[in-house]
Amino acid sequence: MKKQVRSNIFILITLFLGSNHLGVEAQPCKPSGWLRGREPPPKKCNPENDSECCIEGRPCTTYKCSTPVSHRTKAKLTLNSFEKGGDGGGPSECDKNYHSDNTPLVALSTGWLNRRHRCFENITIYANRRSVMAMVVDECDSAKGCDPAHDYQPPCPNNVVDASEAVQKALGVPRHDWGELDIYWSDERVPLQEPLALLGFFTSMVCQKMIVCVGYISISFSCLGFTLTYYG
Repeated sequence: MKKQVRSNIFILITLFLGSNHLGVEAQPCKPSGWLRGREPPPKKCNPENDSECCIEGRPCTTYKCSTPVSHRTKAKLTLNSFEKGGDGGGPSECDKNYHSDNTPLVALSTGWLNRRHRCFENITIYANRRSVMAMVVDECDSAKGCDPAHDYQPPCPNNVVDASEAVQKALGVPRHDWGELDIYWSDERVPLQEPLALLGFFTSMVCQKMIVCVGYISISFSCLGFTLTYYG
């Protein structure tokens, strides 16, 4: 009898601790702090793509976390330039390079970038009854901002997928809606899209010309003096 009582007590304690642990895991992401805005020097903040510039003295909320990633993670799709001189500021966080805005690329909020563990991964973005795969190459910093490294822009919200023009076009987003669109994204792969996304990224870096012909599945591109044709 004593053994049974002890066993029941152990089970109750285990369930109590487990429920507490789940409660902690389910807690929403909370702000990590705030920083005071600094007015940018003349011509030091690029307002391209409706980017916001810091205002002297205005407090900015910071985050080091984001909501957990699922097969349908809700987010805001914003517009970013990954090219030199664009509103993205410095080079991309993942490889310290600039990239063409004609390539499907994204920057993720700090929590979702997960200490750069999602660098060069492909995510699938769903919006406007379409989907597109894009490569993660940069961070939309939710923890820092209002300094030269961040083009004197405030910290990003913690729920942002900051995407290139190519992503907006692939999703069929009207130009007047570029910059603020409710979307879902996922780490899950859509068949065929991943190899095409990798191919597009590679050719945008080193190839002069690419031609993609989709019949049954036929891909042909010219790169470094060679022509490669793939039939699937």
